[in-house]
Amino acid sequence: MDNNLRSLKRLAHGAGIVFVFSLSAYLFMFLFKLTIARYFGPNEFGLFNLAEAILGILSTLALVGIDYGIARYIPIYETKGEKSLLKGYLNFIFKIPLLSSLILTIFILLSAPLIKTFFDFPNEFVLMLRIFVVILPFHILNSIFAQIFLAKNKVLHQNISKHLIETGLLLVGALLIVLLKLNIYYLVLFFIIPKFLSFIYNMWVYKSKINFQKTENKIYHWKEWIHFSLPLLFMSAFSYIISWTDNLVIGKFLEPKNLGVYAVAFSLSRFLLMFVYSFKIIFMPIISERYANKDRGAISFLFKKSQNWMFGLALPIALFLFFFAKDVLNFLYGARYISGALSIKILVIGFMINLYAGLVHNILILHKKTKSLFKISLFAAIMNIILNIVMVPVFGIIGAAISSTFSISLLSLFYWYKARKLEKLNFDLNVNLKFFVSGVFGLIIIKIFTIIFNFNDHLKLILMGLLYIFIYLMFLLLFKTFDKSDIQIMLAIEKKLGINLGFIKKIISKINKF
Repeated sequence: MDNNLRSLKRLAHGAGIVFVFSLSAYLFMFLFKLTIARYFGPNEFGLFNLAEAILGILSTLALVGIDYGIARYIPIYETKGEKSLLKGYLNFIFKIPLLSSLILTIFILLSAPLIKTFFDFPNEFVLMLRIFVVILPFHILNSIFAQIFLAKNKVLHQNISKHLIETGLLLVGALLIVLLKLNIYYLVLFFIIPKFLSFIYNMWVYKSKINFQKTENKIYHWKEWIHFSLPLLFMSAFSYIISWTDNLVIGKFLEPKNLGVYAVAFSLSRFLLMFVYSFKIIFMPIISERYANKDRGAISFLFKKSQNWMFGLALPIALFLFFFAKDVLNFLYGARYISGALSIKILVIGFMINLYAGLVHNILILHKKTKSLFKISLFAAIMNIILNIVMVPVFGIIGAAISSTFSISLLSLFYWYKARKLEKLNFDLNVNLKFFVSGVFGLIIIKIFTIIFNFNDHLKLILMGLLYIFIYLMFLLLFKTFDKSDIQIMLAIEKKLGINLGFIKKIISKINKF
């Protein structure tokens, strides 16, 4: 139990850092997209969003699935003292993605006019895409560095690079565009500059902060690494297709303004996955170490506790977005984007299902079940493409939301089915039910509160949100949701952050006695 608690504290500490930086990055990115969506309007914002989607697809292809294995192999090789294998693996993970990214960059520079013609977009899209793709090799190396930092427990440096430098400077660029009244090309330019600066920072951290065991020998397990990575390449590509097929099909069949509205709805709903991301990237290296030490009980324990925290943190936001989607869109983006409200409601369902089983993906990677990941992702991607092509021309962005929700849910359920055969994975249904009941009761109370008191729209939304979080927390305490390990983790985080939240422990203690 001591080992479990130590691992849990490390998981909570790392996830806490990731969450704080991820939340900051999300706010930066949210303000960035809010600024450019209002400044450029749905048409040009839709073009920018599509160019960004293409860059994401290229990144997935260039990484060849290698990035998924870094947080698995490095902890295992270091735990077992396999220095020669580790050195060979480090060469492998840098050289292959860099070479493939250079090839793809040249290809897109030459084929950009054909892509523009296919989507029947304005000529300005060609230059936008070419500027975007120039940063691809640096973007790929940043992804490799990020996974190495996580494998070496350098969570802070990984987050400074990805979430502070990249997104913070991106927001600064958007503000300069508005103040100086610049055109769409400057938006693309300000998008790539932070990635290059992030690369410089990552190089410095890698050279000065990352230490590996020294050895002159290199051993390459080419066959194992390639067999592990290639299915993940296709899995990653198919997962990206699931994420972006709706945007691509909307771009093909509907006007760019629809793409802009849907991009906003998708972005707001996808915020829920930030909680999965916060735990997921810390979860992988920790369970890899426990797996190398043959401590399977710790894996099940960490899975259950992580799932509780993810679900409990995300649920109130999901419920608030679902029931107040129109108010949120009008408050943040204005009346032009209200038509995305129903899409948000539908997408929230899919992302919550994905969040509920979010860490099973790591379990499959831990056991090298990459072929299963490939097959499941292929099936879900094909379903997503078919559904989008059929439903978007008929139902518009609502059809895209339904297609994506169905595919995301299907993917998550299949992952769960496979993963539970490998480890003893269980959900804490009693705790999850307390989260759900607390969330529903909170919604009922704030609805009554808004009927009694009449506020203007903006003030009402802010007050409802703050009141809802407070009521939700109070119900969780009344239902005695937190156990001893939860309290110990809270206190450990409190100590690490240098703040005094001792009153939380006192409140929990008194309620438990009652």
